[in-house]
Amino acid sequence: MMGAVYVALMHGEVVDKTGEEKASSLTHFDLHDIARSCRSYGVARYFVVTPLETMRYLAQRMISYWNAGIGNYSIPNRGQALEVVDVVTSLDEVLQAIWARHHERARIVATSARKQASQITYRGLAEDIRSQKTPVLLLFGTAYGLSSRCIEQCDNTLPPIRDGRWNHFSVRSAVAITLERLIGEDG
Repeated sequence: MMGAVYVALMHGEVVDKTGEEKASSLTHFDLHDIARSCRSYGVARYFVVTPLETMRYLAQRMISYWNAGIGNYSIPNRGQALEVVDVVTSLDEVLQAIWARHHERARIVATSARKQASQITYRGLAEDIRSQKTPVLLLFGTAYGLSSRCIEQCDNTLPPIRDGRWNHFSVRSAVAITLERLIGEDG
């Protein structure tokens, strides 16, 4: 038995370099590179979360290009990867979608480049994913990370990938490393 794993890339409820909560811009690299990692590791859904209407429109256009446009003919497997993507406005919308599918609350686990409270080890979470059926939602922040308001909603946080070291990974690299640690073959 393995619980379903979900990924949410937060473009809202994130902070800027001064610590002020803001919304951040979407990048096409994050959209399809994270989708490819999610599809490769069997993630149930990858939610791109942005309160900005223009960014949701942009994301939907990119998905459409790879699923039904010229991109579908030139690189069909990119469209297959994007089949796991949902573009939504808020974390609440993500939680509602998971509830609708599983009829239970998802365990929310934040990621951060900084130490946070309520940490669980990668190994501990990997064991829980393999032994429990409760869905797990992994939150990744853009800009300068998730806001404290967002982290307070989480059940756990994972430690930084490179604790105590310079660890400024791109978010798409952080997602791939995290998925490998949690649900990879040796996870």
